[in-house]
Amino acid sequence: SESLMISKSVDPNGDRTLCVLTKIDHCEKNILKKIEDNELNLKHPIIAVRNRTQDELDQGLSLEEARQRENEFIANHEELSRLDSSSKGTKALVVKLVELQKEKLLTAKEPMKLKVNEQLTKVTTQLAKLPEACKNDMEICGRFQEYMQGVHHDLNNLIDGNYCDFIDNDTMYLRSREFEVLSGHVKEMKFEKSFLKTEYSQEFAKYLKLTNGMVLPNFNNDQS
Repeated sequence: SESLMISKSVDPNGDRTLCVLTKIDHCEKNILKKIEDNELNLKHPIIAVRNRTQDELDQGLSLEEARQRENEFIANHEELSRLDSSSKGTKALVVKLVELQKEKLLTAKEPMKLKVNEQLTKVTTQLAKLPEACKNDMEICGRFQEYMQGVHHDLNNLIDGNYCDFIDNDTMYLRSREFEVLSGHVKEMKFEKSFLKTEYSQEFAKYLKLTNGMVLPNFNNDQS
């Protein structure tokens, strides 16, 4: 059936595939032989259950009463009564599902622990590289200047095609289009809008006025 084809595509070994035979009160004869022959080559035994009929649903039959009728039907059935207890009814289905879930959780436990420990080690190493918190405004300004100098140095290296400092960092490599755009900005800054020209100073003052009062946490503003 289509459902079995789908299950085999995601679970080729059948470790997580559990076949449930429903509506056993409408099954044909020789059902016991079909279940025990396992023509589908399933890893886990087929479990037979009886669903509530539409009349029973309309009458509001409770799950407890439905399970009782299921047990009575299987016990009085000529063939199904000879099934192994692990294949009889909804209770057996619940037990099997819990067993499979427990097995998979135990199997996945060790790999998950390894991945968590790897991530924990990675994060701990990164945290250890972080500098201590700044104690005063002077340290804040000094550290900010240090970071900006580092950014300036790295950006120049990237634009010039010097990747020696980023040989182990794939995210720092520039694609041709990015290189073209950055190169254009460099030319514009160097030849068209010199920092020494009056028009640049006026533009800088305009944006400085617009951002007056806006501050970053732990950094001085222009009014301090």
